[in-house]
Amino acid sequence: MGLGSTIKTARLARGWSTYDLARAAGIPQSAVHRIEQEDTSTSKHIPALLAALRLRDYATRQIKLVGTVGFGAEIKTNSGVQDTYVETPPGIAGPHTVAVLVQGDSMLPVYRDGDIIYYDPPEDPAGLVGRDVVARLADGRQLVKQLMMGTSDVVWTLLSHNAAPIVDVAIEWVARVRWVQKN
Repeated sequence: MGLGSTIKTARLARGWSTYDLARAAGIPQSAVHRIEQEDTSTSKHIPALLAALRLRDYATRQIKLVGTVGFGAEIKTNSGVQDTYVETPPGIAGPHTVAVLVQGDSMLPVYRDGDIIYYDPPEDPAGLVGRDVVARLADGRQLVKQLMMGTSDVVWTLLSHNAAPIVDVAIEWVARVRWVQKN
């Protein structure tokens, strides 16, 4: 569920029309309509809507953008994004969730330029088999890949959506991709 859907659900739970919400937030009714349709061109009005609906947690919690991911799907930590924060996805962010910004088209067709990938702290790899993860390899590279079992219990295979797999690689840690904000 996107932020627009969250706002609409909260509005309907209060029995408010879009007019009622617009009036309570002090913004145009048309802005309420656009935001509920996930149109971010009116994002300047989101804090007023969240305050009117008493959804302040969404307005105040931001996620640290820790790097970029692009060519070869390798994450470049703090690459041009130092001290940058992004919108919190509704209902999924834990206290340690962080994000990376996709740059370029090397991760097509799944991730596109401008997408933001949110991920949690490292977990047990066995519970993440078959999922998209952020993986830190023993050689220090950090990649966004799909995690698969390797040929033994100490190595793993990382699948790409558009390149050859990385077979039987040692990993330091893996973290679940929790949310992707599409550009």
